[in-house]
Amino acid sequence: MKYKNLIRSELKHIARNVPYNRMIIKCANIFQIISFHFTMIPKEVVHRTIALQGYEGMKVKVEVFEPSNIKEKLPCLIYVHGGAFSYKASAYHKKLVCVYAMKANCRVYFPEYHLTPKYPYSAAYGDVLALYKHIMKHSEELEIDDEKIGIAGDSAGAALAALICNRYEQENLKPPCIQMLVYIETAEYDCLHDEGILYGKKLREAGAKVEINETRGTIHGYDSVITTQIAIRNIQKRITFLQKGFLVHPLTQKTP
Repeated sequence: MKYKNLIRSELKHIARNVPYNRMIIKCANIFQIISFHFTMIPKEVVHRTIALQGYEGMKVKVEVFEPSNIKEKLPCLIYVHGGAFSYKASAYHKKLVCVYAMKANCRVYFPEYHLTPKYPYSAAYGDVLALYKHIMKHSEELEIDDEKIGIAGDSAGAALAALICNRYEQENLKPPCIQMLVYIETAEYDCLHDEGILYGKKLREAGAKVEINETRGTIHGYDSVITTQIAIRNIQKRITFLQKGFLVHPLTQKTP
């Protein structure tokens, strides 16, 4: 079936088959590095970098984006960019994390995880896990509310998936329980669409509160054209989810 004529008109110019091989990846990543570096950061956001030990003790660079002029404990969002675990982060990823930091009022940790083919999976997973453990261990000095940790990305079985875990004391139960809030966004013409839906259903069965946004007339990575109307609407839905998730009082499940 030919899908291109079914895709939203504002997205048709990016609907094309892209070859996937070592040379393409190498050339593309040169462009990704340059464009990421020169993408401006809004004045409402401050940026710094840290380094930590990731998979098998290898050094991992982590970009941190946070609201400017805020020196208090904030929620944290770990953002894991997409790219088949082989492409570097792009300019639009940098734009997105700045928006999330500003609008959701959180500190965004953006790891430069090790990429294939040089570092086969699960190197990337190990790097992200190491970052999560680092944040939990050093949450006080990092001024992070460790009861409000979010993990988001565009490679988790859907166009975008975000999870917020709130830890809380429940009467007569120790240790603290975990409340998981999940937002899954799928693109209609995406090979990962069904996987994303199934992922959401499985999480619901496990007790998570799941919101699924099935976007229409879209393809994987459609939000790379960040100024289109469909991208603007759905990015706002993500921000609303993050705002609600970070404001929820874990015990009552109500916003204060």
